[in-house]
Amino acid sequence: MFFFTLLLMLLIAIWLHEDIFFKIIYLFAMLYMLSRLWVRRFGKKQTFRRSFITRAFVGETVDVVLSIENNDWLPILGLELREDLPIDIISSGRVREAFSLRAKEKKIVDYTLRCRHRGFFPVGPLHIGTFDLLGIIPQKELTIPATRLTVYPHVVPLEELGLPTRFPFAELPTPSPLFEDPCRVIGVRDYRTGDSPRRIHWKATARSGRLLVKRYKPAIARETLICLDFDEESYDLKRRYEASELAVTAAASIANHIVGHEGLAAGLATWAHNPALGHRSLFSLPPRSGQGHLLTLLEALALVQLTKDASFIDLLRQQKGTLSWGATMIVITGNKSQALLDTLLYLRQVGLAVALLLVHPGKASLDFDDPAGIPVYQIWNESDLEKGF
Repeated sequence: MFFFTLLLMLLIAIWLHEDIFFKIIYLFAMLYMLSRLWVRRFGKKQTFRRSFITRAFVGETVDVVLSIENNDWLPILGLELREDLPIDIISSGRVREAFSLRAKEKKIVDYTLRCRHRGFFPVGPLHIGTFDLLGIIPQKELTIPATRLTVYPHVVPLEELGLPTRFPFAELPTPSPLFEDPCRVIGVRDYRTGDSPRRIHWKATARSGRLLVKRYKPAIARETLICLDFDEESYDLKRRYEASELAVTAAASIANHIVGHEGLAAGLATWAHNPALGHRSLFSLPPRSGQGHLLTLLEALALVQLTKDASFIDLLRQQKGTLSWGATMIVITGNKSQALLDTLLYLRQVGLAVALLLVHPGKASLDFDDPAGIPVYQIWNESDLEKGF
């Protein structure tokens, strides 16, 4: 169409012998040549960067900075930028800008993401296109791949969950200690050959005049496995989403306390829908310590979604074989049943310390007044996270 119009103008100019028509034709021809040159060079001497913190917690905001730099000696007369975003982290669902860039100019476009829900969210892809002034050259577009934003679950202090801060240290009676806890000194005794110099109690030695070493309290439950029931039938239908999110918050908060504050080992076991794979998966993370492992736990809890037909009782019995004698198993569920109580009693009998955390158990009632020494804690609604109970 453009060439037809140009040819028509040329015939008119020849017929009328008017210089103005020839000048217009030259101008349009020059603009066409320059437009083709600009579009062909686009993307060769420009740099595009997206930068932001890729991990955040629910309730936080993340600032995203898009940097577009034109390193060419030619300006970019028309540039359109479009960033696709999930509706869960930004209200508009899209960031769109149109501008021009002078030679050697740098443009910054920034926006804010609001982490309202846990999960993995793609930030992007970023589509960058250029267009000419006449609109006759096909638009050239570049695509910058999406970057994943991980939103960790909400984490609160254990007191706000209604749990004691010594919650993971359930102890079982044993005829002989498996190992000792150097943080809990219960007395002193005479030095024996082979004792480590680190055990020497120097103040007691100075007072008594003989070499004394510290006696530590036996410790058994030094590792904790958090078992999360994520079968959708375990939570009341009317408040299923709220209850399941409370369960995830409880699991994340307990893991953060054990690994982050106490420096001990914690793990996670749950059957849940894995959106990355598109089907139900077993999330099994053996108890370990360290900040890196804590982030792995939180990432797993950010990913899990409710699933169907996940036998939580079978999961508890299977995980028993992965734990050493005296380890702690924290069971988080919204389902109160006699089968669950029988399983917890069995786990306790085989040498595990067991604690039950009931999340929004619904109207059904089961007598847990004295479940053979098994501690039971309950979270009924969101207000419990804010004020504790």
